[in-house]
Amino acid sequence: MGKILAAALALSALFGAAAPDFADASEKYETYFNARFGYSMEYPDIFETRKEPENGDGVKLASKNGEYTLAIWGGYNVLGQDGTALLEESKERVAHVVPDSERSAGRYYSIQYSDDGGKDGVEHIFYEYVIVNSAMKAGFTFSYPKDEEMRFAVTVIDMENSLKMPEDETSETEGFNPGVFSLKDGRVFKGDEELDCEVNDVPKEIEGPIRHWSVIGTGTSDVVKENETGVWFFASGGEFLAFAPLENENECQDIVFSPDGASLVLVTGSGMRPDMFFEVYGEGMEMIAGFSGIRGALAWIDSARFVFTAIGDIREGRFANLGYGLRFSVSMYDVPARQLIVLKEATETQNYSLWEVIEDGNAVTVIEESVKSEKDWGDEEKTETREIRVEIPAAG
Repeated sequence: MGKILAAALALSALFGAAAPDFADASEKYETYFNARFGYSMEYPDIFETRKEPENGDGVKLASKNGEYTLAIWGGYNVLGQDGTALLEESKERVAHVVPDSERSAGRYYSIQYSDDGGKDGVEHIFYEYVIVNSAMKAGFTFSYPKDEEMRFAVTVIDMENSLKMPEDETSETEGFNPGVFSLKDGRVFKGDEELDCEVNDVPKEIEGPIRHWSVIGTGTSDVVKENETGVWFFASGGEFLAFAPLENENECQDIVFSPDGASLVLVTGSGMRPDMFFEVYGEGMEMIAGFSGIRGALAWIDSARFVFTAIGDIREGRFANLGYGLRFSVSMYDVPARQLIVLKEATETQNYSLWEVIEDGNAVTVIEESVKSEKDWGDEEKTETREIRVEIPAAG
């Protein structure tokens, strides 16, 4: 029985013979294709804003007034979970689950939940659907006012049917099987093949299940494929836990864990210059933010927030010399809130760099470099340097 027919029969049973007339069931659709993971999906043409994350895993859409939202995403199935296991994870992170809305099998899961009138007193339904195979997963979360459930009853089924995984050999996930990697006696193996890579231990004071990590790429062994290039994380017993992809094995410069081990910052760059890119990973190894900053100028305040020296614009008429050509500001990122806060912003005549966190995270010491005129940058005799104290705003 087709999904659309099954949905129609279920609604008929719910409302009796006089099932509602789906006047808006024939929505106009657009197609989304994800170039990174190769999955695709059709969605109703009711959105006006579009935002794509820097890691290229999907897209977020919204209507002008935010009445309708749609998040489409994909990623590696790093833990090799099936639809039933993913459904259980979903139920742990959502509230107000719609009764009898849960469906799952080996290849998919579906669940509906609501915000219980959380937006301007209007209750919204969140319809979540995910498909999964041994290598990857893809899904969507579509939200709409509860009183429009009938309008979208068929639409969500159409969206489910249109969600497709890549099937050709050009897929980034082709042959990706994280379960074959393990850590034994301080060495990384793919199956029975030992890899030539360094194993790093997570500091003992850092909590969390991740205890070791290693950068793996095609240069570590002939058995490693290009789509397996990245940072691999392992538990204390050597079991694979998570994976962060890299373009090449040489770009990883450091991993900076939060005190509770729930989040981390992956520092990438050439290694030849002090300017780096910070990728922020939250719970479940979801990449949630990325920033340009200075290598080493990053420190966690607590388990939720970290501070760093951010690189801003190039000063007009100056080369991008890291001594004066770029604008440096000290910023803080709140992981749970996904919010960037500038603590001390650069000006035409001032640069600010993080020195250290002090007083249990209540303040930081910042180095201020200043000149009287912008044309004086690069002249050491006209540059003044001092330490200043900057207070950290209270959490929340």
